[in-house]
This record gives sequence, C-alpha cells and structure tokens, in this order.
Amino acid sequence: MVDCRKIKVSIIIPVYNVEDYIINCLDSCAKQTYDNIEIVIVDDCGNDNSMFLVNNWVKMKNYDLSKSIKIINSEKNKGLSAARNIGIKNSSGEFVYFLDSDDWITEDCIESLVSTLNTYPKSEIVFAGTIPPLTVKRNDDYTKLDLPSYSDNPGWIRRRLLKPSSIGIEVWNRLIKKDFILKNNLFFVEGIIYEDTAWNFDCSKYISVGSFCKKNTYHYTVRENGIVNKTNKNAELKASKIVKMLQTKASHLNDCQLYHYIALWNELYAYYLEYIESPYRVTLQKLIRNIAKEISGPTKYAILLSSYMNKRTANWIIFNWYFSKYNKLGACNPIK
Repeated sequence: MVDCRKIKVSIIIPVYNVEDYIINCLDSCAKQTYDNIEIVIVDDCGNDNSMFLVNNWVKMKNYDLSKSIKIINSEKNKGLSAARNIGIKNSSGEFVYFLDSDDWITEDCIESLVSTLNTYPKSEIVFAGTIPPLTVKRNDDYTKLDLPSYSDNPGWIRRRLLKPSSIGIEVWNRLIKKDFILKNNLFFVEGIIYEDTAWNFDCSKYISVGSFCKKNTYHYTVRENGIVNKTNKNAELKASKIVKMLQTKASHLNDCQLYHYIALWNELYAYYLEYIESPYRVTLQKLIRNIAKEISGPTKYAILLSSYMNKRTANWIIFNWYFSKYNKLGACNPIK
C-alpha cells in the first residue's frame, strides 16, 4: 500500500496572458489540504502582467511554506505543449498534475486524487471530474457517471480515452505518474492546437491501469479569447502538421488498431473544422481524403464520411462499425 502522505505531486501551470485569472489559480493551489506539493510555474512569455503578479505573489509568501514553488522562464513563447513539456522535465514529483492558469481547483483536489491513488496504487493515471461554468453543459460529472473506481483492463481504458464523452478529453485534472510519461515518451506534440486529443491517442497505446476519483475537483474557465474560441491564424499549418503526424502513426495498423486511429482523427477533424475559416476547411478536407486513399476497408469510408458530416453522425457510424466487428476493445492489441 502506498503511503498517501509521502507521494509528491508536481502541479504544472503554464502561464500566458492570464493576468485576470492567475492569482485565483495560485491561491487554489496554496489552499490545498494536501501538503506534499510542488508548484511548477512555466512562464510562456506573454505580453501582459501575469508574471509580475506571479512573482509578487511568491514574494509576499501568500501560500503555505510547506509547498515548494519553482518558476521556469522560457526564452520565448512556445505554446502550451512546450510549456507543459518544460514543466514535466523540471518537476520533481512522482506524479504530475496539469492545471491551466485561468482555471482553479477545489481545496481537497490533490488530496482526493492521492487518496484514490492510495487505494489503487498501481494506477498510472487517476481521473477526476470537472465543474464547468453555468453556461456550459458537460457530461463528465464524476459524481453521476457510471464509472468503476478502478480498471486494469487496457482495452476498456483505451476506449474511454478515445471516446472523450466518457471521461473528458482534457489532460488537466488527472494525476499522472511521471515515470509513465518518461518511460513511454509521452510528451506533448508542439506546434498544434488540441494537443490534449493527440496526447490521449499516444497515451492509449500504453496505459494499462487507471482509477477514478468520484469527485468534481476542477473549475475551468471559458474565455472569449481562448484557443478554442477564436480562429487560429496558423490553422492550416497546424492542421497539416497533425494530419501528417497521425498519418505516420496510422501506418501498418490492423483493423482493430485503426479504430483507435479513426476515433481520434474524427475528434481532431471535428474540432478543426469547427474553429478554422472556410479556406482552411477545404485544405483540411483534402488532407483527410488523401489519408483515406491509403487505408483500405470500412475505416476508409468512415474517414471519408467524417469529412462530410458532423461529428456526432460520423462517430455513430465509426463506433457501430467497430462494435459490429469486435465484441470488446480489450481483445485489441496496443497500437505500436
């Protein structure tokens, strides 16, 4: 049995243009009922007063001194993925926890997740639920979802990771074993948006044990100028990059493994299609169809269909095709 109080958790907080939110975020970390915490703040070189506020907050010692604080300064703005990777490499905890700097966590957040880990010490990831703004509807209320407390069925966990409506697609609010990240080289792909979706795809190849904290411990903020709420000027370039990345990873996969690929791809495609401007949509659709030419069987048609219809309909077709062919995902070998 793991001693709950001896596990060190590194909370990784990338900071970029969040002057209206960062103090609330840091205060929520300072108020954690769990003491063995390291707060890793990564300065991603924004152009507002965020880091001035951070440094002043640290200088004023507005936090429990039993919690250590580490500030990492980037040379230039590199984006969320790079900032998270920097945080991982500079963390010293056995487990890491990603927290976006415009969000905040409940006072018992880390203690609750570590308590779950203490009960299921073989967990590579501990998942928990979120508390959205009143204007946002989500279905990852962990007090209501019919989830087990623990699973050591790799196929079942992969299915949940690749079907985001099951447990939530975001990487934040998960207690992740650092050795699991390092051993499997699970660093974030840099230079893309929706990096959490790509990370889930890679994670699904390797994860074998996960547990679920039946609490909602994470408050997230929806900002008008957030990444998912504005057109990205580099959308075409980033779409091309992630398509090529996934195209490479999809080579030499059997039908069962291709299910994982298309489930992820459909999520990525739907997100890009929703948030990029019309000229870029045409480019993205062409890229999708080029991929489809290289894949045979029903998966090819699922990809083609996903380029023409909404995500819900495409997902319905993909999942029904998959489950008509395979009774359970656990029979599928991991993607190599």
